[in-house]
Order: sequence, then structure tokens, then C-alpha cells
Amino acid sequence: MTSIPLSANVRQTLYALKNLQNLTAQTSLRLNTGKKINSVTDDMPAYIKSTTLSTRAAEINKLLDTAQQSIQMIKVAQEGLTQISSFLENAKSMANLALGTNAETSILQGTVAFNSTDQVITNIPNINPGDSFVIKTGSINTAETNKGNFSPNQTINELGIDTGEPLYIRVGNEEWKEIIPSSPNMTLQQYIDSIEKNIGKDKISAEIKNGEIIISAKNSDTILIQDNPFNIPENPNIASTLGFDTGNLINITDGMSIKDLINEITKIDGINVSFTSDNKLKITDEFGRNILISDLQGQSAQTLGIEGSALNGRETNKTYAEAFNDNIEQINSIVMDCYYGGINLLEGDSYTSYFDEKRQNSFTINGINANSEALGLTKAENNWENKEDIEKSLAQLEQALSQINYTSEIYAHNFNTVTASTDYMQNLKETIVFASDTIVAANNEEEAAKLLALDIMQNMCINALSLSSQSTNSILKIFG
Repeated sequence: MTSIPLSANVRQTLYALKNLQNLTAQTSLRLNTGKKINSVTDDMPAYIKSTTLSTRAAEINKLLDTAQQSIQMIKVAQEGLTQISSFLENAKSMANLALGTNAETSILQGTVAFNSTDQVITNIPNINPGDSFVIKTGSINTAETNKGNFSPNQTINELGIDTGEPLYIRVGNEEWKEIIPSSPNMTLQQYIDSIEKNIGKDKISAEIKNGEIIISAKNSDTILIQDNPFNIPENPNIASTLGFDTGNLINITDGMSIKDLINEITKIDGINVSFTSDNKLKITDEFGRNILISDLQGQSAQTLGIEGSALNGRETNKTYAEAFNDNIEQINSIVMDCYYGGINLLEGDSYTSYFDEKRQNSFTINGINANSEALGLTKAENNWENKEDIEKSLAQLEQALSQINYTSEIYAHNFNTVTASTDYMQNLKETIVFASDTIVAANNEEEAAKLLALDIMQNMCINALSLSSQSTNSILKIFG
């Protein structure tokens, strides 16, 4: 195709118009981005320097994200420690309350007056050698096993109980009831159901709860469970096998005096015996436990006037012990809930934060095991019937509180350290971003003025091109 020749004026005008368009596009880009250097061709050294700074700022920003995660982990752990400390304080309150109740005694008042402590009780009518009675302390309206691992589906055979072997239960002043398993394949649930059925659901309730068998008397009646209250030769032992508290057996021997009887009774931990002003026996429990005395063989306790129950103490230690145990369990629940981002500082996990791109400046937050076992806490022993058991729990609580408070202080220091480093990194990032932006930043006012000037120059070029075209047309008309 033959090219069309252009005049020099037209060619120069078109060339100038093209340059103006390029300059306009460049100025518009600068205004849109706010940068005067948008590519390596604009200013290679400045562009590379700005890009290097921007890359470092991006790396620091990634490190900031991880550092922020560690801050949140510490916060979660601190909140968990605060809750643990609260439950420890609650448990401590329960122990102190239980310790305070130990000074309050329960009293079982005898009804028969005696001449002296040397009086031989086997000379008293209706009291014979071989008679026996039982003294039970604690919860006398409930019988509970102490094995902690029973399952409703266990069979009688698996429990080590012989078919036909009786368990003896007495509710209130009623006669002893024999509960006999009917089959070696009888389940434990079926067995305790038979207990309810034989004695009456209106009198007792029986259940398996938290691995224990619990039989409770209704209507404020007392309940007593024995292996062999009638001293039969076969000597059944279901009560002991299952772990029921059968109480403390007192045997009447030939020639036993009141003094001898008192010595036997006071062998029971926490039980004291004294005489009233009218020479009647007074049996007290210094731990505030309830007292139940019941004849097994003969009627010696009834004849001596001490058969019965004492509910006039404050048998609250078991209640306090249960509340203590609940608080300890809550600690374990809190520990398991203290996860953040897959990390649990209270289960021994650790987390490391880095504060520079070369990973040379780091800080590790070390986790601890804060569950009850790791803190050295055990459940209340013997339902806190003894002062020593309560003091043992208090000592464990003091140690656990000390450990939790120390850990809280460490995590507070860790929080301050990570927060300070994070603030520094944030400031550093902003400084680098500012430096990077400054290198390539455009002067918007200057660029706007340029764009206006370029627009005017473009219009002028277009007008010049139009004039050149009119001149060429006039010449062509001469030859037309």
C-alpha cells in the first residue's frame, strides 16, 4: 500500500500530541496511585529501594500476626488462672468451714443411771456375754460404698458375691431384712432394684451414682447395713465386699465393767464417753458427726439406755467435702477449655514468637500443667471426718494457690514483654512503610497542575492539526 506523505507541520503536531497523551497517562497514573514511581522504568534505584522496604514491612506484619496470637494465648491462660484461683479459694473456704465444725459435738444421751464405773454390766439383767452392738458415725440416713468403680452391668459373680449370700439392711426401728442375690448372672442394677423392692420404695431409694452404690432412707429414718448381725456360721460378707461402712462393733465380754465398756467405745476415733451429773452415759462425737447405736446380738445397748441416734451435732463435713470435690473438678474443666489457636498453655503447651525477619530475636511462653493432679490436689479423704484430713487438704490448697499465683505473675511478665515487642514492631513497620511511600510518593497538587497544562496543550495541538488540515485542503482546491 502506498504511504501518504504528511507535511512537516502535521507530522510534528501528531508527534507532539502522542507525547502529550503519554504524559497525560503517566500523570493520571500518579494521581490514581499517589506514587510518582510506579514501575522500575520510572526510576530503577528508587523503585528497588521502595520495594525492598515494602517487602520488609510485609515480613514484619506477618511476625506481628504471630505475636498478636501469643498475646491472645496469654490472655486466655490468664483468664483460666483467675478462674482456677477462684475455685481454689472456694475450696479453701469449704475446708475452713469444715475445720470449724470439728469443735461442735453431737451428743447421744443415755437413759440409765449407774452406780459407778466399776459396775459389772454382765450382772445387769438382759445383758449377757456375747452380746454385741454397733456404733456408726457420719451419715446415718444414707449408706454409701467407697469403691468408686461400680457399673450397673456388672454381675454378682464378677463382684465376688456368692449366690444365696445375704446382705442385711435395717431401716429405722424395723426388723432386719435379708437381700439375697438370686443368680450369679444377676446384674448389680437388678440387685439394687431388688433391695428397693424388698424393703419398699416408700422407705428407701437405691442407685448407682459416680461408680458408687448409694442407699438412702426416706422419712428421716436411719439406715444400717451389716454383713452378719446374727453371727451365723456362714459369716456372709456382702456389705464389706461392696464397701459399705458397717460401723464399729462393740462386744460384751464376761465380767466387763462400765469402765471397760467406756474404754472400748472411746477407741473409736473422735468418740468420747463421760458421765452426766445423774450418772448416765453421754456419748459425744467431737467431729460433729451423727451417731447411731444399734443392738446386733442381744439387747445390751437398749438395756444400757444408749441405743438410738444423735442428730444434734453439725454433720456438715461431708457436705463441705462434696463441695470441695466439685470445685476441684471445675478446675479440670477450666484447664481443658483454655485452648486458643490449637495451643493450651495450661496443659503444658508452649509457644514461640519471633520479632525479626531472621528469627534471631524470639520469646517463648512456656506452658504449665494446671489440672488438679498437677497441682497436687486430691479429693477430700474420708469425707473430712478427721481434722488431719482437712488440714491435709488445706496444705494442698495453699501449695496450689502459691503455684497459680506464681504462674500468673510469670504470664503477666510475658504479656508485658510480648506487648512491648509488638508495639516496637508496629512502630518499626509504620516507619518503614512511611519511608517506602515517601520515596515513591507523588505531589498530588503538582501532578494535578501538570494534568491541567497537558490538557490545554492537547487542545492546542488538536487545533494546530486542524489548521494544518485546512491549509492542505485550500491548496487541493486550486487543482480541483
